[in-house]
Amino acid sequence: MRAIHCVGWLVAFAACSSEASNSASDTSQQTSPELPAPAPPARSEVEPPLAGFGGELDPLADDVIGDDASCLAQTQQAEQIGLDILLMLDSSGSMAQELPGVAAAPGAAAVPTKWDAVRQSLEEFVQAPETSDIGVGLQYFPQQQTACDEELGLCSNLVGLCSTNTPCPGGAQCLPLGTTGCLDSASCDVQTYATPAVGISNAPERAAAIIASLQGVVPQGETPTGPALSGALQHAQQWAIDHPGRQVVAVLATDGFPTVCAPDQIADLAGLSAAAAQAERPVKTFVVGVFSNDDLGQDGQARLDELARAGGTERAFVVETGGDVSLEFLQALEAIRSSVVGCTFGLQADDALDFDKVNLKLTAADGSESQLINAADAAGCERDGNGWYYVRDERGTPTQLEVCPAVCSTLQLGQARVDLQIGCATIIR
Repeated sequence: MRAIHCVGWLVAFAACSSEASNSASDTSQQTSPELPAPAPPARSEVEPPLAGFGGELDPLADDVIGDDASCLAQTQQAEQIGLDILLMLDSSGSMAQELPGVAAAPGAAAVPTKWDAVRQSLEEFVQAPETSDIGVGLQYFPQQQTACDEELGLCSNLVGLCSTNTPCPGGAQCLPLGTTGCLDSASCDVQTYATPAVGISNAPERAAAIIASLQGVVPQGETPTGPALSGALQHAQQWAIDHPGRQVVAVLATDGFPTVCAPDQIADLAGLSAAAAQAERPVKTFVVGVFSNDDLGQDGQARLDELARAGGTERAFVVETGGDVSLEFLQALEAIRSSVVGCTFGLQADDALDFDKVNLKLTAADGSESQLINAADAAGCERDGNGWYYVRDERGTPTQLEVCPAVCSTLQLGQARVDLQIGCATIIR
């Protein structure tokens, strides 16, 4: 990872003669400043190289793990897991609203809209050098469907036409017009949203593909957040299964709350994001809202936060339309990237590695050390915040190491490094 936000970690491996074992199996890189290492002990000529990770590792220092004083620590540089982002972007009619207090640019015919600002942010994000190795995919909601021979009506709130299959937003009554015809409406089909308009890719041409796609969209229609989020998470989870060497997250960007299609309640949407975040190949959901203070209302932030927390992220990002929407939306994307990169580590082990003999140790900049506890899974981080867990493939085999959010925050501040210790019984609660 070449981004200045990324932190590279030094990973230490330990070989140990203990036969004890706890069953933990149930459950562009930038180098950080080097910490001084103790002088290495003499190594026996007959001592074999550490099994499990291939290649001989140089010893670093004796490293006691738990009650076992016979472990010899060794070091090897760790590589951070690559990141893939699937963005589900709101392209409903309200995204065409002009930004308040913003004048038209010189030579421009119109005042910039919310869509203009968000599009500009995304174009900058995918073209930035620091995101060149990040996979990005894109889909929009709503996707439109056309139904003909419909008994048409007019919504009692005068927002547009309606029919039996296309109800009025906000629960307004559909007043019959006594005629039939064709009517475009938001699709409620999850599978429609499970196929991205631009597939996830970190190939050099992916920026051009995303920019071309964005420039071809005209905001229109309602806000079917439920099926859109369902489709995005379905695709992201399958992508994560098919690409075990990548970390996959979903980003829901919207300027409103659901208006059509079930599920349309925040609690139900939170259930979708929670299920994805707690799956064997977890996919976190980040939420970015583009709202005026009036549209957000008194409980809007809390509702968006509920959805974000359920998806394994701390809170939603809210971009206020009275500010610099393009800049703040870009900053939200940068914050998402920075919060994900750096806390997941690869585990490219061969058959000789015993997953019940892996530990992690946190070493602060001042040299103080603390042993991290195996928390079993992401949910276990609520109990053991100073911990870590395996990310597993569909067969249950560990493929990655993830530290808990509290540890992750420390790492991202550049205040510590993580050492990976191999060979001693995993410490569990």
